[in-house]
Amino acid sequence: MADGRKTARGSAVCRSLAALGGAASIAVIAAGGAYAQAADAPLDFGAAVQQGTPILEFRPRYEGVGQTGRIDAEAFTARTRLGWQTAKWNNLQATIEFEDVRQLGAENYDTNVNGKTTYAQVFDPDVTELNRLQVVWTPDSRFTATLGRQRINLDDQRFIGGVAWRQDEQTFDAAKFDVDLGRLDVTYAYIAHVNRIFAEAQDWNSDSHV
Repeated sequence: MADGRKTARGSAVCRSLAALGGAASIAVIAAGGAYAQAADAPLDFGAAVQQGTPILEFRPRYEGVGQTGRIDAEAFTARTRLGWQTAKWNNLQATIEFEDVRQLGAENYDTNVNGKTTYAQVFDPDVTELNRLQVVWTPDSRFTATLGRQRINLDDQRFIGGVAWRQDEQTFDAAKFDVDLGRLDVTYAYIAHVNRIFAEAQDWNSDSHV
């Protein structure tokens, strides 16, 4: 995989992917009232949105850390996620999800972006951001294409993943393709931007092929 150095090309592709994913999602949502659905007809735009699934998650957490040469840290934080996933329409499905992380006590810990380097490290900074904005196309059971801001978790997430232990999930602005060839599964992804776990202060522009 190519490194995550910031490049003008990566930034431009990132904006293009985000725009494409956003436009596709907005197209699905904006057409919500455009059509009426017959009882025995396939889902239309509006029905796909209305019959979608809400996303609601609340995860409070206490973490205590002792680190050599630093003051012991105590972090009490909460993560909230709100979003909506549409039902399928013409093999398309859209998802939008927002994420908020807040400290619930004193910020006596080093988040790597708050400058409190005398304390032990707990990488859970305050942030409110768009966590996912994606469109998934599944023309048949053997092929899936995902465009936009998305989760990519490969194998045990050692190299590519969401860093699920942390509160601010790592997601990717990417185009990803999954193919099921029976005994062989193939995944290819072009990653234009990495939304890292340090709020938005240390995100990476990228030009990576996985």
